[in-house]
Amino acid sequence: MILIFSDSSDITTKKVCRWLNYFEKDYFLIDEKKNIKEFYITINNSSVDMKFNFNNFDIDLNSVEFIWYRRGDLQLFELEMISDVNNLNLKQFYLSEIRTLHRFIHTYFRKIPHLNNFNDNNISKLEVLMIASSVGLTIPNTIVTDSNNLLKVKINADDVITKAISQAPYIEYEGEVFKGYTNAVNTKLLPDIFFPTKFQNEIKKEFEIRTFYLNEKFYSMAIFSQSNDYTKLDYRNREGRENREIPFNLPENIECKLKKVIQFYEIASASFDFIYNDNEFVFLEMNVVGQIDNLSINCNYSLEEELALNIINGKG
Repeated sequence: MILIFSDSSDITTKKVCRWLNYFEKDYFLIDEKKNIKEFYITINNSSVDMKFNFNNFDIDLNSVEFIWYRRGDLQLFELEMISDVNNLNLKQFYLSEIRTLHRFIHTYFRKIPHLNNFNDNNISKLEVLMIASSVGLTIPNTIVTDSNNLLKVKINADDVITKAISQAPYIEYEGEVFKGYTNAVNTKLLPDIFFPTKFQNEIKKEFEIRTFYLNEKFYSMAIFSQSNDYTKLDYRNREGRENREIPFNLPENIECKLKKVIQFYEIASASFDFIYNDNEFVFLEMNVVGQIDNLSINCNYSLEEELALNIINGKG
């Protein structure tokens, strides 16, 4: 059996599962709707056994041949069981027990052939910038600070953008939705001290590049987003007319440097974003669980089929 961790709304997961159905492969999707009702872990001199019950469906880890991790996690039991505990020390003890149990389960999962794992969602975007720079990739001037004065001193205050340090937020508030896209910043309007924030110098672009890597192969797309007011700073802000998006090949030397980043994190699949300007490729970020649907469709790469075949063939 193939075990998949994702969420029910992820379009890439849905399409990969359709391909698994087409190839008549058994799989079980663990999403946010499936809660563990019962489980056990046994450890003795001859074996380690784990069994979980998800909504009355039993999963014996010994029967799992491959794991594809995209997003999400195991929910061992209802958080309300802890929220009812009034003693702070006891609550902290329970949480520590859960975290330790999660770490053990994640370690066990890594012994099973897999494509990506639970740690991939915790890769620091700041660390990725540092590693990318160390292998010779060009990155934007970046600062994380809580001081407007230091911001103005450290980078050119006339062309500043901001983006999340972690994953871009999606916030619903009073009937409105706020998405964490890249935005321009007017430093004159900022207070003297603010919440620690990541800023970068805006790089004027000829086009953007989204690249997906899967087991030694790169699939890239050029995105001509600079002439669209909505997507000038962030091509994900898909409002108004669509951008022109075409297949693209990264230079071999850039792919070689990306492979060094990939080897550092010991991953088999990830997405990368670049800006191309004035004969230079500027690395923006790596996202292990980034969306690939648009890249797959517009460039006719059939990435979901490629993912399904990798999963079926046990490549990770």
